[in-house]
Amino acid sequence: MKMTVIRKKMPEHNLLPFFLVYKDTKEAQQELPNHLHDWHEIIYIHQGNGTFYISPEFYEVNAGNLLVVPANTVHFTSPNASKLITSTALFFKPELVTKFQFFNDLAYTKLFQSNEEDQSNFLYTFSAKHSIELEHQLSNLNEENIEMGSDYKQAVILQLHLFLIDIHRYSVPNTKNENLNQTPWIQEAIQFIDSNLVRSLSLEILAKRAAVSSSHFSRVFKFHIGMNINEFIRMKRISLAKKLLSEESDTIEAIARNSGFTSMPHFFRTFKKYTKLTPREFRKKQ
Repeated sequence: MKMTVIRKKMPEHNLLPFFLVYKDTKEAQQELPNHLHDWHEIIYIHQGNGTFYISPEFYEVNAGNLLVVPANTVHFTSPNASKLITSTALFFKPELVTKFQFFNDLAYTKLFQSNEEDQSNFLYTFSAKHSIELEHQLSNLNEENIEMGSDYKQAVILQLHLFLIDIHRYSVPNTKNENLNQTPWIQEAIQFIDSNLVRSLSLEILAKRAAVSSSHFSRVFKFHIGMNINEFIRMKRISLAKKLLSEESDTIEAIARNSGFTSMPHFFRTFKKYTKLTPREFRKKQ
């Protein structure tokens, strides 16, 4: 069954097709479910840990890691509920790299190309020294983006290219994630959940599909994803409901059904628990 994927809209009002979210900490329910966008994205992990899916692989990430998400690549994040991720995310149109090449052959443009033999090359690590340098560059980019001084566009483009050069020059790609590769049924379970949010989902159903006991499924899933299976399903459904409330004109009852909730009181309680707002209040704020 096809996985449900949301296409995220990128801002159109910026002076440059570029924006930065600096040192942001999100709860699990604030993360978008499976989504993609037509801009490149780079994510640097300052604190915390969790699991990232960048099609077609899962990655376990920690502080100091950097992830590259090429344009139009399906991805999502599952942060560890006890060690939430604080990250900086850069978003920019591919043209900011290709259009402003200063030479014809730039090796760092390959950061955004899938390796034909092994596509799982989107997670990078650095030495302590180079991690500090990258964090300093991100701080400078953030200041430039806020102040928007003279020659703002040129400054951002040059700093972005220098940042990409240092990623390519000093990083070590992690081409394998042995822990998750040893439990492929976790990946299959997450994909099944995303494809079946409107259906009945339970630990027992998922464990049966994975051909493991419910207790083993529960223990291993929480170890890798950082939350139990029921919490993960609720988080996914609320994330989808928030997206639909923001972008669709359907009634709240229809959105609840399309997000997998069969009881309106349960939907209202769960939505307010995760967002501190009722669905109607949330929609008015959008």
